[in-house]
This record gives sequence, structure tokens and C-alpha cells, in this order.
Amino acid sequence: MQLVILKCPNCGAELQIEANRRECFCTYCGAKALLDDGSTRIIDEAEVLRAETEKIVQLKKLELEQERFRKEEERLQKKEALFKKINIFLFITFVAGLALILIGLLSLSLMLGAIGLTVSCISGTVLICMHVRE
Repeated sequence: MQLVILKCPNCGAELQIEANRRECFCTYCGAKALLDDGSTRIIDEAEVLRAETEKIVQLKKLELEQERFRKEEERLQKKEALFKKINIFLFITFVAGLALILIGLLSLSLMLGAIGLTVSCISGTVLICMHVRE
């Protein structure tokens, strides 16, 4: 077994390691050193772990933000679909009210005319208010 003497790139202490090893730890400061073609370079494992953790945290933040946007988009689509259904219902009610007015006029029935006028006015007013709110 052949030993190689190197200096720790972190604290400068002499390290005796086997020639065929690819990495070693300093017995003085605990730094991990990778051995490449006879040279050494120090690996700060804490910094590597911190960088990896930061990357994972950033990815999680992006995933959460993307999920929040997706849910908001779904909520807006549902709201829009409901708004369309309400508009259709109110328009049909408005037309039905106009039809009752016409039937009341043709049959000379004041009751049908009054009901038709009330229904048309209420549904028309609600339709207008909903569109003004947009």
C-alpha cells in the first residue's frame, strides 16, 4: 500500500492517504477533499447541501404558485359559466314576461299584462345590473 502526503486545502494540515483513493477527510478540520490527478480540491458539503436545499425550496415555491394560479383559473371559469347560465335564465324570464304582456293585451286581461310587466321589469333590471357590475 502506497501512501501519498497532501496538504488539506482547507486548513493546510498534512494528510496521509492511500494513492488509489478518490476522496478523503481531513483528520483535523473534517473537510472532505476530492482527489483528481494528484491535486486536491475541497468540497464544502454544507454549502452543497444548502444549495441543493435552496433549489428544492425554490421548485416547491414555483409548484405552489402554479397550483394557486391553476385553482384561481378554475374558480374564474366556474364563475363565468354560472354567470352565463344566470344571464340565459334572466333573458328567458324577460322574454316570457314580454310574452305575458302581449297575451294580456291580446286577450284584454289586465292580470296577465300586469304579471308580464312585473316579470319583465324585474328580470330586465337584474340583467342590466349584472352587466353594469362587470
